[in-house]
Amino acid sequence: MELVELFVSKKEYVGYASVAQNACKKVFKKLKKRGAIELHLITNGEMRTINNVTRGKNKTTNVLSFEALGFPRADKKNYLGEVYLAPDFIKKQKQDIELLAVHGTLHLLGYTHEEKRDRIVMERVEDEILSFIVKS
Repeated sequence: MELVELFVSKKEYVGYASVAQNACKKVFKKLKKRGAIELHLITNGEMRTINNVTRGKNKTTNVLSFEALGFPRADKKNYLGEVYLAPDFIKKQKQDIELLAVHGTLHLLGYTHEEKRDRIVMERVEDEILSFIVKS
């Protein structure tokens, strides 16, 4: 079972919320994984603050993922972590919120893109999941 708990900081993000939440759920379904994540749709300012505090980068970004790092959550079985999306930034950059939701969820499942080989694998899996979403 997958659980994608949704948190939306502005009512204007509700339209993006179901699309992003569905994309996260499709990751679990396509990869036959189980887990629970939190999906946060936040403002550019909130994203900038989180990016600055956690990564030392005082700028807005499109997506951030934070693994649970082994801290269990009594209210969520197999809790994997949190994905943060900044819809206004994503829209301004003409990026795809579905792709970024998939990307963030894959990070929580252990995918990375630090090395070229890992990036190629992650991009292939992203493409497979986006195709799966279109066909579903």
